[in-house]
Amino acid sequence: DGPCLVTYGDILFRPYMLDALLRADGDIVIVADALWRDREQSSEGLVRDLIVADRAFSTDFLDDAPVHLTAAGSNATPDDATGEWVGMMKLSAAGAVAARAELDAMEADGSLRDAEIPDFLNRLIAAGHTVQVQYITGQWLDIDDALDLARARNIL
Repeated sequence: DGPCLVTYGDILFRPYMLDALLRADGDIVIVADALWRDREQSSEGLVRDLIVADRAFSTDFLDDAPVHLTAAGSNATPDDATGEWVGMMKLSAAGAVAARAELDAMEADGSLRDAEIPDFLNRLIAAGHTVQVQYITGQWLDIDDALDLARARNIL
């Protein structure tokens, strides 16, 4: 109940990313790395949580119109992807109500057990909810193996 923050437990990120997410408007807001193609892939066969938004990242500081998620996970191909979801999502009180309702629907139809967060995001979109995207440009790490753990020393 109420606003909340959802994050993967195996990510490291710069504090400004969390600050910006907490200040973001929108009932459901995710953080996506616009420079995902530049990020080294350390684990063989690593599946990335790619996203497609209605607008690609722009460096134009005068263009601050909201960006909305249109697809995530298996519904986002590398050719169409505008970013990689880093594993951070903010829900307002209204967003939490929408999220809980969708999770209940997924449990009722039997899809919750095998679902991943990108599946959940796609269902929110299909149900008519707006999922806003907040782009970042790197400066985070998903820890999947010993090499990633060694790299984590550079962030701390």
